[in-house]
Amino acid sequence: MVSWGIPAFDKEVLGLPKGEFSIIETPGYRTGLVVLSRFIYDGLTRGDLCVFVSFDSAETFVANFSNWGMDFQKYLDNDQFIFLNYQANISNEIGLTHQYTNVFDEITRLTGGRIPQRIAIQQADTLMNLNNLVLMNQSAQKLRLAINEYSHQNTTVLGQFVQFGDETHAKLSIALQKTVRAHFVLVRPDQADQHTFVFHAKKLPWFLHDHIAGTVTLRDRVGFK
Repeated sequence: MVSWGIPAFDKEVLGLPKGEFSIIETPGYRTGLVVLSRFIYDGLTRGDLCVFVSFDSAETFVANFSNWGMDFQKYLDNDQFIFLNYQANISNEIGLTHQYTNVFDEITRLTGGRIPQRIAIQQADTLMNLNNLVLMNQSAQKLRLAINEYSHQNTTVLGQFVQFGDETHAKLSIALQKTVRAHFVLVRPDQADQHTFVFHAKKLPWFLHDHIAGTVTLRDRVGFK
């Protein structure tokens, strides 16, 4: 098992399946960023080589969490943390062709051939072909195959996407649940309360305990509690 880096999440589902591709749906961009940052920072503090795939810049990411007690800069400086920024045109090409090898070829180049223990993929839906359910299923399956081929089961990958409430993303959730090893969701039960969420699993492997959904709060500069 691999820790989320968020004790409240680990209490509910005892971590993430090691060496597998998991996904989490979040109510917004910011909440997803917090989840992924904790997952990566937890790995860094354990000595893992970690990669973050994002459309932000490394400078923006480091600045966002410098006041949260997470010093990503020192891990960037010693090459333990690799930040991979992708432009929209590249993600669109990947989504249309289902070819993910260029993502992992770039990770290999940036890591000098080392295999990271953790990879976080922000806004994973932008790498998928969302035109119809068949193409979504193909995208999800090919992404998982690419991860398995690249990591040889040594890398735990956590992808994230925002629940936009539209039919397309509802179908994407179904497509991913058919493919990934574990699928999680954060839901805001009261739209007027921007800090309280319900965390639960939509899909878990047999060896993970399925607890009742737990309520967590997000505190600025602290994280989920």
